[in-house]
Amino acid sequence: MGLWKGDIMKRNSNIELLRILCMYAITLHHLILHSAVLERPFTGQSVLPELLILFGKIATNIFILITGYFMIQSISQSYKSTLKKAIQIWGKIFLYCVLCLAFGMMLGDKISAAKLLKSFFPISTKMYWFMTAYFGLLLISPFLNRFAASLSREEYEKFLLVCAVLMILPPKNVWASDFIWFVALYFAAGYVRLHGFRWLRSQKSRIACALISVLVMWIGTIALSVLSLRFPAIEGHRLYFALRQNSIFMFAASISIFLIFLNMKKHDSKFICTVSVHVLPCYLIQSNLFVSGRLWTFVDEMLARWDYNILLILLIPVALMIPFVLIDVVLSRICGLIPCPLSKIEK
Repeated sequence: MGLWKGDIMKRNSNIELLRILCMYAITLHHLILHSAVLERPFTGQSVLPELLILFGKIATNIFILITGYFMIQSISQSYKSTLKKAIQIWGKIFLYCVLCLAFGMMLGDKISAAKLLKSFFPISTKMYWFMTAYFGLLLISPFLNRFAASLSREEYEKFLLVCAVLMILPPKNVWASDFIWFVALYFAAGYVRLHGFRWLRSQKSRIACALISVLVMWIGTIALSVLSLRFPAIEGHRLYFALRQNSIFMFAASISIFLIFLNMKKHDSKFICTVSVHVLPCYLIQSNLFVSGRLWTFVDEMLARWDYNILLILLIPVALMIPFVLIDVVLSRICGLIPCPLSKIEK
């Protein structure tokens, strides 16, 4: 526990704040996606939710950019250390899977063999798509680090250009699985750490890039929603811009926001750094198969009673995150768990 407290004080509070905001954005994304907020025919009331849902995939990308930025220089790190981190993160996931399984059993859920398999093997069964891809990324990170270190700046830029052509430019995910996309993001962040990012040098240019990228995706989402009123076949593609995490605009928004926080004036906040350690369970709980259905049904019923009030939509993720964070604080004290390395990447 002493080491954990010491590590907290070494973190960049701007990046830790970004982690917290990203988890808020992911929770908000899930709320909008799993409720009936956007299921009704498009109206003016849908405009803001269609903006807010964009930040879920942006946040997912930023989590990997943060990981790549801080881990890319760990060339001297032994593979034993990487395996230790992998075991720690697996232990955190397994703990919450078992607790959620117990929660489901207490409420009388029918526990099938498939559900048991997912609960005891959450990584290999892809209960959490993000954690499955992240776990694979973590295991191969030492080899990625050595490869990145072997490239000159010019070679690195050519390599990233090839990645962009294969994964960002095509209108569909022809080459990019979640895992491959995370590897590409890892290298993109590694380039920033090793060579700097010479295309967005000022905060004004980064903010402009983020705003323009988000605005283009927002307008695109609204346009598809309007067209879906006349052409029902488009309805299934209405959220194309919000759900495609490797589009050029999604990547531009993600890297710009990451760079904005990275280049903000540094400040120390023990509170922010402490909270950021405990945000991962917000995802593990809300996305668990024994919790997700009940949680979002309850939230949707509440929103329906208030006619999907936008202020309520913005506040509910905060109301959910607070108890989830507190649960992890308590469990960390009881079990003596080391905070998950996803939230604890040191420089």
